[in-house]
Amino acid sequence: MNYWYLAGPYSKLDHHQANRLHCEAAALLMESGITVLSPIAMGHAITHHGGLGDRDSDWWLAHCKPFVDAAAGCIVLTIDGWQESDGTWTEGRWFMDQNKPVIPMIPGEMPGLSEVSK
Repeated sequence: MNYWYLAGPYSKLDHHQANRLHCEAAALLMESGITVLSPIAMGHAITHHGGLGDRDSDWWLAHCKPFVDAAAGCIVLTIDGWQESDGTWTEGRWFMDQNKPVIPMIPGEMPGLSEVSK
């Protein structure tokens, strides 16, 4: 199964707002037939409902790396803070190191469909 990895900032933003924006982006992609994994949406729910408490970015990156390795490419949600997000840059570099595409997504807009295969 081919899927796309949705990356973007979280830790330095209001967590509920960041989660909402990532969920909205994932829903837009899914409605367009794109299979997507949003570690922010998944991790936010697990943290709040599973009782994980605060974990640092290294802990989350270690859990996300296998998903990066298996994904077709990365879609970066360009919400406030994306350019300063260490986690987003780390994930993007992982994709580039594997010669996988990394493309931006403006909130509420589909990324270039020629680059995102269904």
